[in-house]
Amino acid sequence: MRDERKASSGSGVRALRWDDRERLAKRSESHRIARRARQLAEERERERERERERERKKRKKKAEKKKKEKIMSRGEPQRARR
Repeated sequence: MRDERKASSGSGVRALRWDDRERLAKRSESHRIARRARQLAEERERERERERERERKKRKKKAEKKKKEKIMSRGEPQRARR
């Protein structure tokens, strides 16, 4: 048992028993999957935020246009303006 656990030649990595290696591999795999899932979730959130920003700009632009039209129509009659 001691021989299975001794450090491998100069690499600084332990020579782990097979079940330890398997457990580590499974853990690193699940960590990789979790990290990828987090990354995708963050990307979706950023995309949603960009979409909200676009919608906000669109609404703002529309409101300004409406405001301008209202100001224009409030002024002198249509034919006098031309």
